[in-house]
Amino acid sequence: MIMSKKVIILIVIFVSLVGGLYLFTKEQGKWFWTTVSILGKTLFPSGEASKEEVVATYLEGLTQRNTTKISRIVHPNLKADKEIRVKIDELGGNEFKNINVTYEKPEPEFTPFPLKAHITGKMITPKGTELPFDEVLEIAIWGGDGKFYLVMGEARYPMPEDAVICEDAPTSTLDIEQNMKEHPE
Repeated sequence: MIMSKKVIILIVIFVSLVGGLYLFTKEQGKWFWTTVSILGKTLFPSGEASKEEVVATYLEGLTQRNTTKISRIVHPNLKADKEIRVKIDELGGNEFKNINVTYEKPEPEFTPFPLKAHITGKMITPKGTELPFDEVLEIAIWGGDGKFYLVMGEARYPMPEDAVICEDAPTSTLDIEQNMKEHPE
């Protein structure tokens, strides 16, 4: 049986990748997978169509101990790999039952701030122990894609240390209107 050139090339690439990954030290491996994660999230950001889907995906990711599933609902502009690993270490592998979610809208309602999803219910450990579950997630619509994302971690592109922050900047529409009345230039 003769293999096609494409199959041989794919096998060589696969073996090279596996061999290359094996040679990485522990720290270099973390760097490699972080880079792959960033690239994947940048090229294929997911988000969800609704806030309810964000909560469902988050709980599924915890139950399955699936960091990729959770990272796909965190916006690519946020770096949350460490926070996701901590959550999975803390809550991963458990089943969630009798889940109730209440959503608190930010005040005022039309702000860029995320809404809070307060999740309550029962968490069943792999050993069958039933524990109360109570967690608050922050969820936001990010940018113009109309998708909902989990707000977790820190900005991937932090503000420069030498950035000038104006303490007197208007913080609401009323402040802007008042400022315009005081300075009608």
